[in-house]
Amino acid sequence: MTLKACQLGMKNTNFTNASGWHDPKQVTTAADLAKLTIAIKRDFPQYYAFFSETSFTYKGKTILVPVVVVVVVVVVVVVASLQLQLQLQLQLAHKWT
Repeated sequence: MTLKACQLGMKNTNFTNASGWHDPKQVTTAADLAKLTIAIKRDFPQYYAFFSETSFTYKGKTILVPVVVVVVVVVVVVVASLQLQLQLQLQLAHKWT
């Protein structure tokens, strides 16, 4: 993930896991998250609607969602999708070698 972050121009980001679990060595900046958001909007427009969600209703109660939470959720979904695509490509490549 850190390699992909660098490819996106996220020079102040270091990922240590793909799950989002806390790790003191895992860091990023607001500017780098903005670059990631732009890349997600450009490369995965089908997820763009998630960014506009600022609240949801659960058991009749409206819950406000901080934008950063929405971004993190979308990032996790996209990363999982990318990992699955990569795994499938590697399996196909291995099958043909």
